[in-house]
Amino acid sequence: MWILPVPFLISLLLGVISLVALLWSLATLYSLFRKTRRRRVVDYPSRDERVPPRAVAVRESRLIRWERQLLAVASVILLFSLLGRPFVLLFKHAGEDGPQPGRTAGRFISRPDGTRLHVEATGRPTLRRWS
Repeated sequence: MWILPVPFLISLLLGVISLVALLWSLATLYSLFRKTRRRRVVDYPSRDERVPPRAVAVRESRLIRWERQLLAVASVILLFSLLGRPFVLLFKHAGEDGPQPGRTAGRFISRPDGTRLHVEATGRPTLRRWS
């Protein structure tokens, strides 16, 4: 009987999605950091065409709106990738130890050669009897 590896495939797919999300957030944060380091705003004192322009003040520019939103999304994804397990465990319901098979007390069976076997049964009783 062939068993389909559905749980394995789902787990593998979730692992790949998590890895892609982690790498995307790191790349996005790095590119936004590099972009803000390269972009500079230069203020010129006058617009006189006879005087060549020279920078009076060089200051860092701010991120525009969609870059701030992208920064927020990438930061949340990165934090959830790194700290997601404790966050999920906060809201996970504590369950019992899982299903326990019902065990009988057991009985001894004597064989014709004189040996005795201790037999325990697990699970639901069946209607079939073996001789």
